[in-house]
Amino acid sequence: MSQQVKTQNRIDLRKWQAENKGDPALKNFVRKLKTHLLLRILGETYDSDEHDFSDKDLEQIIIDRNVIYRHKVLRVNYTTYDLRRQQDSINPRTHADIMILSHETDVAEGQVRHPYWYARVLGIFHCRVLHKAPGTNTLKSYDMEFLWIRWYGLDRTRKFGFQAKQLPRVGFVDEKKDKDLVSFGFLDPSQVIRAVHLIPDDVLGRSDNLGATFVRSDEDGLDWNYFFVNIFVDRDMFMRYRGGAAGHEAIREAVDHFLGDRDQVDLRYHNEHEKQIEELAELEDTAEELQNDKDKAEWATTTRDDGVGGDDEDYGYTRKPDEDDDGELDEAGYGPEDGEGGEGELSALGYADL
Repeated sequence: MSQQVKTQNRIDLRKWQAENKGDPALKNFVRKLKTHLLLRILGETYDSDEHDFSDKDLEQIIIDRNVIYRHKVLRVNYTTYDLRRQQDSINPRTHADIMILSHETDVAEGQVRHPYWYARVLGIFHCRVLHKAPGTNTLKSYDMEFLWIRWYGLDRTRKFGFQAKQLPRVGFVDEKKDKDLVSFGFLDPSQVIRAVHLIPDDVLGRSDNLGATFVRSDEDGLDWNYFFVNIFVDRDMFMRYRGGAAGHEAIREAVDHFLGDRDQVDLRYHNEHEKQIEELAELEDTAEELQNDKDKAEWATTTRDDGVGGDDEDYGYTRKPDEDDDGELDEAGYGPEDGEGGEGELSALGYADL
């Protein structure tokens, strides 16, 4: 991610908020940002920034000159399922949807913990942060990168997966309905796993739950109510919902529960394959049992006296008759020199010998 500091990408927070006063996307923007930055500086475990610091706590964070810097693109490096290096390009205008590891600790009874959270990137920023620890007069300076995001919530009212033959479905969080969730937040770019492809659910249409805001890219001022997560967009994405990939070791613990989500046809094939492996193992054991102790003893004591050639003979390492004592060929063994030997049939016709 670039950290260029130019007039073109400079945003004065006071002026920016004044210009967009009343926009729901900017509600408590600075407070949420300071909360996010303080949590990262303190090394706290990320849980979507749902932490209630006091005003005194937030005084520890000073955003240098109240300025942040916007960037166009974030590039995310990742390891594919087959241990190759690959990169996704995140752009708030054209390719803005991302996935990160879920940090859910509590799941309702009867529900399966989904390993991913989803969000739309609204802005890519960096700023200089000054941190004044409690009880000290010293300031530590940090250059910190962060993403401004709009959260998606997972639709748990329907089953999804290979057995259900349905794609996961997500929709923008509506704080009016989801009291325990937040619509907007901030994210450390290092948390991003990959860009994700979302398919609008045309059947359920659009709505304007958020209200007028400059962060909505659609010209008609409406949001799609739901999106399907395209788990088949490429092979690597497919394996992130299948589990067991060699290149996904870092998220193995979170995604291996997908190994139990199998269609009946897949289960039948899997069981037949396991049965074949067991039968082959039994066949090998039977073959070893048929080799009695007498046979094994004879094989162990077999020598060249039994008419079996040694290793040297097997691999052609014995000395040829025309080799001298030093292991070198006699001069005659090199073949005739130029001018030696009679003319061959081709030479008689005016051609050189092959």
